[in-house]
Amino acid sequence: MDSREADGLLLDALLEHLGGQQQAPLQRRTETVLRALHSPPPVRRRSWRGIVQLAAVFLLSLLVYGWWPPAQTAEAVLDRALEASQQSEDRRYLVEVVRASANRLRFELDVHGARRCVLRGQSFSLGLDGQQAWFVPLLGPVLVNPEPVLIEAWLERSGAPAPFLELTTVLRRLRERYQLELLPATEGPAAGRRLRGWAREPDELGPQRIELLADAQSGVVRELRLLWDAGRSPLGLRRIELSLSGFPDLPPDWYRHQAHHEPDRAVLVLNP
Repeated sequence: MDSREADGLLLDALLEHLGGQQQAPLQRRTETVLRALHSPPPVRRRSWRGIVQLAAVFLLSLLVYGWWPPAQTAEAVLDRALEASQQSEDRRYLVEVVRASANRLRFELDVHGARRCVLRGQSFSLGLDGQQAWFVPLLGPVLVNPEPVLIEAWLERSGAPAPFLELTTVLRRLRERYQLELLPATEGPAAGRRLRGWAREPDELGPQRIELLADAQSGVVRELRLLWDAGRSPLGLRRIELSLSGFPDLPPDWYRHQAHHEPDRAVLVLNP
């Protein structure tokens, strides 16, 4: 079959379809086909009313099903920081303790999750390995205790910030015992979320105020300030500041006492 025969069959089919069952004259049926072929396709005009209705349905879905981004609150910032503090990664903080006598003590604090930390000063190292607390003094035996109470008591007398070693514990206390206030965020490459907490009730040891700066993306605490009013701390504390200095790649045994003293050092296990 050549192309002319195919075109003829196609034209006959169009004539049959458009002409229906009526036996119209061939000329009339042909004119009908030609008009159909030369007529422009119908234009469907967009209905703005329909678009507005669709937009309204979409916005309503956002509100009903909770897809709308929640407003940032101090509680949300703190919860994100608490979640980040429990992640299994090493973080290093520089710690500065300011006492009422204006003397300053500086330490280095490494943390890993919620129950592993190492605090290092000039004459000692202190840590939690996830199961027990340990203390490595400059001289004498290494002290190991399943509960950190005895070691914390010694450090309180020495001026080190023992009750505030575990960053996760500090954040939990902030959530439970303080009235939270969201502060203006910091902008730029180091964007962060800031909040302040005021103690709801007097605490014999705890600070009256806590200020926190957390990374806007990860929630990792970048700065933490514990503040005491003059004469309110029995330990003579005025301020403890933690500043994030980096994410070191530490050896697996870093949070055990064996990594911080000689192998032949005497070890004394204290009963809780």
